[in-house]
Amino acid sequence: MRVRLSVVVLAGLVLGFGVTSGVLLGADLARALACTSNPGQQGTGGDDNYTDPVDKATTIDMLAGDDDAEMGNCNDTVYGGGGFDELHGAAGVDNVLGQGDNDRPSSCDPNNNCGGLHGGSGNDTIRGGAGLDDLEDIQAGSDTDNLYGEGENDVLSSTDGDGNDRLDGGAGTDNCQGDTSPADTKVNCP
Repeated sequence: MRVRLSVVVLAGLVLGFGVTSGVLLGADLARALACTSNPGQQGTGGDDNYTDPVDKATTIDMLAGDDDAEMGNCNDTVYGGGGFDELHGAAGVDNVLGQGDNDRPSSCDPNNNCGGLHGGSGNDTIRGGAGLDDLEDIQAGSDTDNLYGEGENDVLSSTDGDGNDRLDGGAGTDNCQGDTSPADTKVNCP
C-alpha cells in the first residue's frame, strides 16, 4: 500500500491533513506526522553511500553503481537502480526496491540470507527485481510485510514471529524462510 500524506503545520498547529490512500494508525501515524517530505533525491550514478536524515520521509533513486543506503525512521522509498546494492529500511512504512543486478554481497552463500535489501520495523514492501537478491525483514513485531524476489534465485527471509507476511519468490529457485506458527503466506517458494 502506498500512502501519500500532505500536512500543513504552523507553529505546531495542524491546519490541514490529507491521505490519498491507505490508513496509518498508532506509531506509523505519529511517525508520519513528525516527518517532513524529502522527495526527488538521487545518487550520483557511481558507488554511493547514503544516510537518510532521521526526520525526513525520503524518496531516493540511487541510480547506477554499487550503493549502500541507510534509511531513517520515517516512511521512505529507496530505489537501488543498477549495481550491487545494500539498502536498509528502518522504522516506518518503507518501500525498498533493488531493481537491477544482484543485490547481495559478493561473498554471500546463495543458500543463506546475508544482506542486500532490508525492511526494518513497520509495514514494508521489498522487491528484488532482476538478479540474485537477498530480501530480509526479521524485525519482531506485528507488522505486515511483502517480500517479492522477482527474477533469478533469491533468498527471502521474514522470521519476525507474527505470521502476517507474504513471501513471493517469483521466477527462479528461491529459498523462502518465513514464520511457521502462525504461518506466513508463501508463493512461488519450493
